[in-house]
Amino acid sequence: MAFSGGLDSTVLLHALTKTPHKARLKAIHVHHGLQDVADDWLTHCEQFSRSLDVAFEACRVLVPSESGLSLEARARDARYRALSDSLQSGDVLLTAHHAEDQAETLLLNLMRGSGVEGLSAMPELKALSPSRSTWHGRPLLNQSKADLQSYARQFQLQWVEDHSNRDEQFDRNYLRHRVMPLLQQRWPKAAESMSASVRHLQSVRQRELDYWQQMARLHTRERGKVLPLSALEGMVKADRLSLIRAWLAGSEPAPRYKILQAIDALCYSELGERQEGAGTVAWGKDQRQGVSRFQKALYWRRALDQTLGSNGDWEWQTQDELMLPSLQRPLSQEWCEEQGIAIKPNQTLRVCFRASASAQDRIIQPRKGVSQTQKAYFQEQKVPPWLRDGCPYLYDGAQLIGILIDWERL
Repeated sequence: MAFSGGLDSTVLLHALTKTPHKARLKAIHVHHGLQDVADDWLTHCEQFSRSLDVAFEACRVLVPSESGLSLEARARDARYRALSDSLQSGDVLLTAHHAEDQAETLLLNLMRGSGVEGLSAMPELKALSPSRSTWHGRPLLNQSKADLQSYARQFQLQWVEDHSNRDEQFDRNYLRHRVMPLLQQRWPKAAESMSASVRHLQSVRQRELDYWQQMARLHTRERGKVLPLSALEGMVKADRLSLIRAWLAGSEPAPRYKILQAIDALCYSELGERQEGAGTVAWGKDQRQGVSRFQKALYWRRALDQTLGSNGDWEWQTQDELMLPSLQRPLSQEWCEEQGIAIKPNQTLRVCFRASASAQDRIIQPRKGVSQTQKAYFQEQKVPPWLRDGCPYLYDGAQLIGILIDWERL
């Protein structure tokens, strides 16, 4: 679990030691180095964890200084990256967010003009990294701050105070110290009421997500990596963005609203035939996630900087599998059969990538037996330009008998 040493995480850590899962519990403290007392906090957290016989891990992070995000947002992003990197497959990261935190998040998102997704605030459980099967849980969301304070007094717990939490230049602190007390003075159960509203909105949001995910499965092809533009025709912008978001579910990180807007704009930008595939919207770490447009469809590209193809020739005995550089799967008779390329058992073929092939060589069209240019074949098979250099060319002597398409690269 994430352990800052403050009241909330101290209560959660102590409570978790009373569960049957204590043996698997680990306290993870993120050291941002933003305050002079950061080293003292780390020492306190380690000592408290040891006193409970809980495994402890400290992660030191450097908060980036780039513009565009507040210090609070940059520190949060750095913190969650460090926490996520500390998890193994199947692990659940627990954080000590409580009912007042949920109410503050709702109010913040209201001030930002958020839609249903933003107003759904923080879920009790969500996937943190789908590819690694890690999760993020918030078991205290239905507990009030007063509940946590009462627990801490009962067990005489000690915690650290982060004085930056009183700095009202930060929006969340302003809400916590100025707005929430006024609301609770008038409506003592304000936090609990707002949390209840959030749960209603989360239910609505989940039904909406289920609908759009079903729509995405209905309209996509090539294992869900290609979304035809025809699927978006006739939709208002909000619905187009919802379908695009559902299509990209599982992207790490998920694209933010501005990215979704840019992808939507890409659908309607004027691109000539030579520019198809050049239009790309990228996001994430090192801008490696991306969506490109080609032949009236959007393509989800999960590794924009991957190296495709290489120079050189290889000899392939077709009864065996052959793994080539940069391929996602080995050459095999099964792969050829999937794409209608006829090969014989115990046949010897020459294999190369486009860099070593002759541009004048014509390919025998699978299943029809007629020859066509490489360009015509790629266009017919709807192979986007960025995949073509990584497609293995199969030669029987001097005859180009097939080009395998590595759709795993999408």
